[in-house]
Amino acid sequence: APGDQIRQKRPSRPSRRPGHPNRRRFTTRTSRGGSKGPRRGIRTGTGKTAAFALPLIEKLADAGRARPRCPRALILAPTRELAAQIQTEIRRFTAGHKTRSFCVFGGAAIRPQAQALARGTEILVATPGRLIDLMTQRMVSLGEVRHLVLDEADRLLDMGFIADIRRIVADLPRARQSLLFSATMSGEIAELANSLLKDPVRVEVTPEVVTV
Repeated sequence: APGDQIRQKRPSRPSRRPGHPNRRRFTTRTSRGGSKGPRRGIRTGTGKTAAFALPLIEKLADAGRARPRCPRALILAPTRELAAQIQTEIRRFTAGHKTRSFCVFGGAAIRPQAQALARGTEILVATPGRLIDLMTQRMVSLGEVRHLVLDEADRLLDMGFIADIRRIVADLPRARQSLLFSATMSGEIAELANSLLKDPVRVEVTPEVVTV
């Protein structure tokens, strides 16, 4: 996609099934090659996890098993609750597939997490602080990560994780796909996106409100 291109994505028509006035199918496109990636302004309730997880799982399906401690995809989330939620969704999506995923966050014992990483995982969901703990102790290597997702980037910045994010990104290969999701696109978020992404494409999704 050309640099600085902005794509506006219109929401599909919602289903009118009882109890789900705003349920709809979410589709997305991702850029390929290099470290290009889209910036996405997406509100809660738009199928955001499926938007990045399903294409990611598809890309990893034929890549074979990741080496121990060397995930191929990294998803950063601001809180343990969100990280666990993302992991639950990914496990649901990968049911019956060989793609493995694991979640690490603070407030839990680090040794079981290190042991799980030693067995290998293709997708790693993490909070920044715990990931840096694991990196510092050489319990994980980011040298083979080809896909990076920053989920709820606005909250990551609000919670003071900007230095941690930059440290993590510095350990990633330059040739990767990067995606940044945020409910808002402030100047600070735009600055972060421009520093992390190459030729970013901006995609905005707003759920359609249905009056019943």
